[in-house]
Amino acid sequence: MSFFSKLNKKGVANLSIAAGLLVSVSVFSSVGAVGLRASGVEKNNETAQYDEFSKTASLSAGASVYASLGLSDYDEQENVSGEGLLSAGASDSSITGVFDPSAFGYTNLGICKVSEGNLNIRKTPSTDGSIVGKLRKNNACEILGEENGFTKIKSGEVEGYVKSEYLYAGEEALNAAKDAVQTVARITASAVNVRKEPSATSEKIGTAAKDSELIYVGEENGFARIDYNGGDAYVSKDYVEIKKILTHAITITEARYGEGVSDVRADLVNYAMRFLGNPYVWGGTSLTKGIDCSGFTMRVYERYGVSLPHYSGAQAQCGTRIKASQAKPGDLFFYGGSRISHVAIYIGNGQVIHASSPRVGIIISSAYMSTPVAVVRLLDD
Repeated sequence: MSFFSKLNKKGVANLSIAAGLLVSVSVFSSVGAVGLRASGVEKNNETAQYDEFSKTASLSAGASVYASLGLSDYDEQENVSGEGLLSAGASDSSITGVFDPSAFGYTNLGICKVSEGNLNIRKTPSTDGSIVGKLRKNNACEILGEENGFTKIKSGEVEGYVKSEYLYAGEEALNAAKDAVQTVARITASAVNVRKEPSATSEKIGTAAKDSELIYVGEENGFARIDYNGGDAYVSKDYVEIKKILTHAITITEARYGEGVSDVRADLVNYAMRFLGNPYVWGGTSLTKGIDCSGFTMRVYERYGVSLPHYSGAQAQCGTRIKASQAKPGDLFFYGGSRISHVAIYIGNGQVIHASSPRVGIIISSAYMSTPVAVVRLLDD
């Protein structure tokens, strides 16, 4: 049932999402105080406010879901295409002379040297060890030691072992790092409009969340030109910091559900919240221009690689039925009488977000606004 869209080689925003269900549930307890505030309200024309219930940046609008990688091994280097976020393509020709890894937070630098695909990071120094993360081409890591042909590393949030033969170390790593450095535009405002052209009156094609790191291409008319889903787009330079980075490993959850997602449930709900207050249109499928209840759940889940039919009754037949008392953020609540006629996304703290009616649009309600006739789980824990 899951379908994952392939990430553009140049990548999209690198984000940090709050991890852990307990964290996400406690954060959502504040929903009642701010739940009526609609998303997408512009401030100073180039910043867009929306509620960040996970207390971190959500995925930027239009971002692709990371490709499904699978867990099969080919001498620890997975034979799949797509190097991933910010690691494929351009090098930074401005890095010359002796490379200083301390400027990027490394003491004993390692650089992943797979030609394509991904390098498994395992919990133990053995091919039998469970996979805890993945390195992609040119990802950086801190080398912690060696054992049985494996190198112990820490990269981003992942610590474990990789086959030593697929890792540059020492002088080789310093030389490889010069080509691995990427220049990004980091978003400094709570949310910034992404424009089609370098003008505040140009068409808005998306929103970039705070701390998102977008590939920086250049500057034009006071705007930073960025790579956005494989094409050029623009964000105001007033709300970005241009910086150089070395990319790092992804966790297994990120590999399955998307770059930067450390808790897919928290991220899914945070994404759904961005459309709070947008219009309801019966039969609609646009999260911004108008959508109905099953269209809303369909589009939100589509972002995370789950394909749902555009009908609440059919959606209730997907996934696994659970008790309402077992619900976690991201599970679906269904309502109706003799037949299912409405669906909503559970956000924790006894509340749901849903496309309600033409009068009120997308709103937050009690999960028990009427008795749920079914609760369905679509996400693996």
